[in-house]
Amino acid sequence: MKDFNTIISLLNLAGLSGVGFFIYYLFKGLKERIGNLSKLAEEQRQTLDVVRERAIEVDKLSKYYKQTLEDFQDMGTKLEKRRNELIEELENVSKRKDEKLENWYRRLVIPSKCP
Repeated sequence: MKDFNTIISLLNLAGLSGVGFFIYYLFKGLKERIGNLSKLAEEQRQTLDVVRERAIEVDKLSKYYKQTLEDFQDMGTKLEKRRNELIEELENVSKRKDEKLENWYRRLVIPSKCP
């Protein structure tokens, strides 16, 4: 009976050792998995930071291009307005010149017709 108890005790000890090894490797695997997930989370955080920076840069460029486009449109409007002003001014100058020439011609032609 003593041998039987010793055998049972050895089997229990072997079974507990097996459970112990199982738990050890289970925790070791979980620790490794948690470490890998932590690395993955850190890499994703860094990637997200880079994406945020790029989004901010793209937003700044977008604002810059929009402002430049508005400036060009404003410049086009100002140039159109100035062109119309110059055309009007040139037409007025041309009319005054024509009037002066007509007056000058009248002064020359009308006195010569009178005896």
